Amino acid sequence: MKSRGNVFVRLLWVGFIALALVSIVSSQMTINDLNDQREELADEVIAVQDEVDEMQYELERPIDDEYIIDFAREKLGLHLPGETIFHYDVKN
Repeated sequence: MKSRGNVFVRLLWVGFIALALVSIVSSQMTINDLNDQREELADEVIAVQDEVDEMQYELERPIDDEYIIDFAREKLGLHLPGETIFHYDVKN
């Protein structure tokens, strides 16, 4: 009788240890996934902050001759007289 009780206790311990190991591994995998997500979101935050900074610069930029020339080139596709424009098509 004593050996049956002893075997039962050992099985309980093995089951408990197995459950604990599965729980630890699962938790570690979840932590790793969350850390990866945090890094990706931090990169996105930096990218968005760069966009915001660029937009803020454009908002605060004085409207002078250089601004008007840049605007005409970028938004309207215009160029100054005597300026040579090169067009190229890069394909990967």
